[in-house]
Amino acid sequence: TLPTNSIILNGSGTDVDGTIASYNWVKLTGGVANIVSANTASSNVSGLVQGNYTFQLTVRDNSGATATDVVNVTVLAAPNVPPTANAGNDITITLPTNSIILNGSGTDVDGTISSYNWVKLTGGVANIVSANTASSNVSGLVQGNYTFQLTVRDNSGASATDVVNVTVLAAPNVPPTANAGNDITITLPTNSIILNGSGTDVDGTISSYNWVKLTGGAANIVSANTASSNVSGLVQGSYTFQLTVRDNSGATATDVVNVTVLPAPNVAPMVNAGTDQVITIPINQVTLTGSAIDADGSIASYAWVKMSGPAAFISDASLSTTNVLGLSEGVYTFRLTVRDNSGATASDEVQVTVVRNANILPVANAGADIEVYVPVSTANLSGSATDADGIVLTYNWIKITGPAGGFISNALSASTQITALVPGEYTYQLVVIDNDGAVDRDTMKVSVLEATGNMAPVVNAGPDLTVLTPISTVELQGSATDHDGEVVSYRWKIVSGPGRIAMVGEHNSSVMFHFLQPGVYTVVLQAWDNLGAVGTDTMLLYVNSTQVTQELPKDFIRIFPNPVGPRLSIHLRTYHQGRRVKYLVVDMYGRPMAENTVTLNQFININQVNVAHLAPGWYTLKIISEGYPTVSLPLLKR
Repeated sequence: TLPTNSIILNGSGTDVDGTIASYNWVKLTGGVANIVSANTASSNVSGLVQGNYTFQLTVRDNSGATATDVVNVTVLAAPNVPPTANAGNDITITLPTNSIILNGSGTDVDGTISSYNWVKLTGGVANIVSANTASSNVSGLVQGNYTFQLTVRDNSGASATDVVNVTVLAAPNVPPTANAGNDITITLPTNSIILNGSGTDVDGTISSYNWVKLTGGAANIVSANTASSNVSGLVQGSYTFQLTVRDNSGATATDVVNVTVLPAPNVAPMVNAGTDQVITIPINQVTLTGSAIDADGSIASYAWVKMSGPAAFISDASLSTTNVLGLSEGVYTFRLTVRDNSGATASDEVQVTVVRNANILPVANAGADIEVYVPVSTANLSGSATDADGIVLTYNWIKITGPAGGFISNALSASTQITALVPGEYTYQLVVIDNDGAVDRDTMKVSVLEATGNMAPVVNAGPDLTVLTPISTVELQGSATDHDGEVVSYRWKIVSGPGRIAMVGEHNSSVMFHFLQPGVYTVVLQAWDNLGAVGTDTMLLYVNSTQVTQELPKDFIRIFPNPVGPRLSIHLRTYHQGRRVKYLVVDMYGRPMAENTVTLNQFININQVNVAHLAPGWYTLKIISEGYPTVSLPLLKR
């Protein structure tokens, strides 16, 4: 039986009457074969194939006689060898991969593989896509262990099997995703928010939430362990809140949300410029009393400005309460603008109306009657006028009666000269008109007499005068006439009075007295004519006290320049730093005209007062500080 494919042919021969001389083997029938030793009694035969053979042995004896015999050989087919199955190597996959390829094979040493078949022996659900092929896709696998068997069958119907183990591991946990929500911006006074967080887990569920504050000021997370939480008590600034989510497998994820808390929008301040005011000339100043409040801050600055009206001087425009000086008839509008600590502004206006009472007529004074003696042919007319509620605008001299001559040199001047006088009596009239058009007249006489000898000048020191402190400087206007000559010199004297004073122009017809003190001064004016005769007149100067005045030592205070231009500078030394001082400039009637209030922060202080708006003339600088004597200094504005 194959695979045995060789035999030994064991022949023999006998000869009763002799000997066997030769043997010979031949194949009579059958397939291929190889008689190895055909001329021997026994011979190997190889290379046999399945089938029936007949081999013949011929023997020859020593006499040449032959005999034959045959042997039949049957070569059976080899028995079938079963095939070999190979299901492939064991496989391990991890979800979400849920399909594999089963790579099987089969071999048959004595034939061919005629069929394959895959079956699932153990495990969960699975789908063998091509069960009757050596290789097949398997899909739909779930976590667990599978055993798949491959059966192969050969062309002789023999079969063989092999198994492959497939392990499907659970998918590695996918971390959850945290979403803390969109960034948030709020504006105070809103100081709470809602944190709207969420979490997702593609392979499980969210088991917990947790909110924490990473950065920022005070805050109260109301429900830190929920997806959405209220946060209260926020203050201005920037915050960062973190949301942590945890899934059912313990994996975590975080996300942050930024919260910006803006300051409350600035509330503009509220300003009040005060109530409207009405004043009546001669009052020419007012106090503007402003105020302001700021609900969410403080007032940083004040600023007064004149919006409409005639000229005026605001003493300190940066104060809430300030004085306005130099007012004249008309309607003024002043605006107060305040600015708060955040830069917001607000304005309010106040109206000041300056009215004039029914016009008081001016008072004309043509002066005293004059006598002159020939050969004098001229005389000086010294007129004057006052207006209690205004100013005198024009003067006009008119000759009313008299002989020829007596010509008026300048009829439109308060003081003028008449010429070409001849003996006789002249009457002159002075006509004055004030700023409201009111008219007043006064007359005087000039008598031109024949000379009878030198006559003393006629002196007029002016009417008695009363002034009130803080005025400490006054100007006196005197005059003198000489009927038979001319006045050549003057002299002013203080006969009696308190303290020492300073005189400027004591040898002129007008004089300035400085550093007056409360009390009564007796003032004498003397005048000499061209022939040496002297005339005298006396007037009384009353200084009534309204506050204490005292001159500081000269080395403590100095004003410059004096005469002053548009700006007055004050050089002041003090041992009292932090002391507040008001510099007040008043006119000859004591009316405030300019001021500046400062704080003396150094031993040597240089401060200024704006006097550009003042008309030329004499003024008094008052240096006023609470708890200290008031100082008065004369000031000439050029």
